[in-house]
Amino acid sequence: MSTLRGSAVIFSFVLLAACSAGDDDDEMAATDAGPDITGDGGQIEPDATDWNATFEDVLPDDHVVEIELDLADGDWLAMLQEWNSLRTKSYYPSAFAHDGEMLANVGVRLKGYSSLLFGAGDPFGGVNPTAKWPLKVNFNKFGGERFQRVDRLNLGNNVFDASYMRERLGSRVFAAMGVPVARAAFANVSVDEAYLGVYTMNQQIDSRFLRQHFGEENDAHKGNLYKCVPNETDTCRLEWKGGDPTQYHHTHSCNEGYEECGIVLKTNQEDPLQNDYSDLVQFLDVLNNTPDPGFADAIEQVFDVDNFLRLAATNVVLSSFDSYFGRVNNFYLYHRPDTDKFIMIPWDLNMTYGLYGCGNQSMVRYPIETPKCGDAGSIPLSDRILSVPQFHDTYMQYVKEVAELHLTTAKQQAWIGEFDALIGPLIGLDPNYPNTPERYRNSLSDTRHPFSLQEGYNLMDFVNRRREFVLSQFP
Repeated sequence: MSTLRGSAVIFSFVLLAACSAGDDDDEMAATDAGPDITGDGGQIEPDATDWNATFEDVLPDDHVVEIELDLADGDWLAMLQEWNSLRTKSYYPSAFAHDGEMLANVGVRLKGYSSLLFGAGDPFGGVNPTAKWPLKVNFNKFGGERFQRVDRLNLGNNVFDASYMRERLGSRVFAAMGVPVARAAFANVSVDEAYLGVYTMNQQIDSRFLRQHFGEENDAHKGNLYKCVPNETDTCRLEWKGGDPTQYHHTHSCNEGYEECGIVLKTNQEDPLQNDYSDLVQFLDVLNNTPDPGFADAIEQVFDVDNFLRLAATNVVLSSFDSYFGRVNNFYLYHRPDTDKFIMIPWDLNMTYGLYGCGNQSMVRYPIETPKCGDAGSIPLSDRILSVPQFHDTYMQYVKEVAELHLTTAKQQAWIGEFDALIGPLIGLDPNYPNTPERYRNSLSDTRHPFSLQEGYNLMDFVNRRREFVLSQFP
């Protein structure tokens, strides 16, 4: 029995009733946005500069992290069978190791939806314990220590991306454009001593993320963080549905595996002064109901427009439509107490670089005048802001900046080469890589490949043709 397995068995008597299934981001503890003294041994939280160093250690650029999870006997199969039969995602206790640094009792559950269905290789049912299941690790779910003061990590299976790089490449471009975005790294993941393969490890958007990007001065990290959890009522479009907060978040009409959906509050849930969704309703009222003549001034009072224009420009250059601008999902809204403005944060970038199609359009020649997919319908945050001439002009300047400075052949080849040096030698060892090592090599190249959901554009082919098209639209 491994050391990790022994730790998991010792902890197996924790009551699993406390591990109810939730949406893809479990509820945040009250300490997430609270005092400086936390539950991780009474240590004082680091300042914003130290948070950067912390995440560099937890999600390193320079090597593939070895992640080991060890559950009590039978729990891994029970977790998979629970999803297969009930479509719920409960936490189970597990031992955890990150490059040999161990914690005895973390919480582990399945995450996601489409990547969860297809990651097991059988979207219609069945349980394969050696498949590459997407996972979320919550370090203090059962009262244990945080890992280097970090609460959670996400382990994505890259099921649709033959290159395994889109999440990391997309994150780098957004960051280069000054958009707050989750950090990503690579990890070799084993569960119960069975190697599942190469994953992308993603930073959680939570109060630690808020501290890192916005600091703590004037309580900048203590605001309301909302996540779009798509559902049948299209609440994530951010259209006006009236002044009743319950019209914007629901416990009904949710997809399988999600207890709440719509625009879901992720911080301050227990604070009656902040958890009534009134700030969100006020923001949506300004967005949707301000008359055109006063809209530009009004929206800048309540929303970080410049950040949004940078985000939208990056999104369209990368043809990233598994987002607010296409599928109308994968974003957070954060209400900053220090500025009293909302800001949009992108999420889940594994379909960037043209992997998520927009109708029958070519993703390398997709128009840039608007950042949204023609299939998206009404999305007022984009529609109204980009209808303002000065905002649209700034957006187009940022589009050109992304293409000229960050989608260059040299920069993208350097990044791809950097990531290939890390994971290229591992592709042939990954038991769940969905293609062949030859397909992996081709996925990085500038050769053309017929587009399909499972194959996508080869990376440098997308980069070169997309950059050429974007810049051709400018005088």
